[in-house]
Amino acid sequence: MLFSHQQRVDDQTLRGYLFGLLPRDQTERLDELSVADDEFAARLDTVESDLVDAYVRGELSGDTLAKFQSVYLSSPRRRQKVAFAESLYSLGGKHLSPAATNRSLNREGHWRNKRVRNYRSTESRQNVR
Repeated sequence: MLFSHQQRVDDQTLRGYLFGLLPRDQTERLDELSVADDEFAARLDTVESDLVDAYVRGELSGDTLAKFQSVYLSSPRRRQKVAFAESLYSLGGKHLSPAATNRSLNREGHWRNKRVRNYRSTESRQNVR
């Protein structure tokens, strides 16, 4: 199933995307959406932050915990996100909220927004010609 620009992707599919479980065509489409659609990128960041928060609080179990540990934590950048969330948690952030963690953990949002703006300005310049 390919996703249209207007079609809302459910959280379970986003978790599958983060765990690398989706078919190649779906993964490529979600990769595109994560760059081209600010709303989608924000939702993806929120789902990712929720997973990280749940892991840090010890709320993941079973298959989700196994996938998180084997797949999600295989990335150095993602391990840094978890380490940062663990630091916040140990400093008294026992009630990490997805929104607060999202802002803290996604410092790369700056480069993402810049990349999206550059992509869109290039696209608009091409449409003007």
